[in-house]
This record gives sequence, structure tokens and C-alpha cells, in this order.
Amino acid sequence: MAAVSRGVLTAKQEAFVKAYMKIRNYGKAWVEAGFKDYGTASHNSSKGWSLARIPKIQHRIEEASGKAAEAAATDGAWVFLQQREIYKGAMLNCDFTNANRAMENVAKLLGMFVDRKIEERRNLNLNDPLLIDEALGRIAAAANIELIEAPIIVTIDATSITTEELPREEIPSS
Repeated sequence: MAAVSRGVLTAKQEAFVKAYMKIRNYGKAWVEAGFKDYGTASHNSSKGWSLARIPKIQHRIEEASGKAAEAAATDGAWVFLQQREIYKGAMLNCDFTNANRAMENVAKLLGMFVDRKIEERRNLNLNDPLLIDEALGRIAAAANIELIEAPIIVTIDATSITTEELPREEIPSS
């Protein structure tokens, strides 16, 4: 493996690296760094890509990317600490709305709010209580909720779901 040339970059090459780190587009970085604009995005991209392949420029981009990742991690930690302080202060003042908001922000930062989908799609026979129980169990598991036994009748049609309580004398005994 050849050693990476770590020579000094020209002012335009350094400007290209800075522009690329900001824009993440070789063609636009090529033009923003002050190189000749060839009038077409594909020509500028080709020139920018060729410049980015030079080993000393590749090394500088990698170096700048590492610093950016480090800064992002530092920023994430700072945001977390700030949200923690907001939560503590809100709880001390019995301000549960803002305490909850701070917890939601931390959860978002940690990636805890992710869309969950039920992938299985099939026609459900609404006359079979076992299939209904199985489907409800899967929905509850996907939504991370607990099902409880309750004396109600659930009616499902094409546009709505309605529930009504069973009279006590009609509740089946287990």
C-alpha cells in the first residue's frame, strides 16, 4: 500500500475541501472553490471528482470528516446535557409539560422514536375470535402496549371501530 502524500494544499485546493465539506457535492465545491465553471453540472462534477481523487486532497477530506464527526458527537453530548438540566429544573418546579418535552427531545436524540410497521397484511375473518385475538396481540406488540381483558363488544366496519360495555349479567365466566 502506497503512503499517502500529505503535501501542502494550494489555496484553491483547501477552498475545495472546505466547500466539499459544507456542500458534499464535487461539482458545486469545484465552482465555489474558484475553479473554472464549465457551465454544466456533469462537467463540473467530473472535474471536482478528479480533484478529490488526488491523494493529498483525499487525506485532507478524510481528516476534515473525522473532525466533523467528532464535533457532531460533542454537539450531541452538549444537547443531551442541556435537556437533562431542563428536565431537572422543570421537575423541581412541577412543570411536567416541559419535563416531558425534555424527555421527548432526549428520546429523539437517542433515536427512540422510530416508525414501526406491521408488515403482514391479510384479510381478517371477523367471525373467528382466535384470529382477532392474534391480530390484536400483534398490533399491541408493535405499538408496545398491553392488552387487558375487558367486558366490551367491539364492532369493526369499513369506516369505524365502536365499543360498548357488556351488561354485567352477559359477561361470560372463565
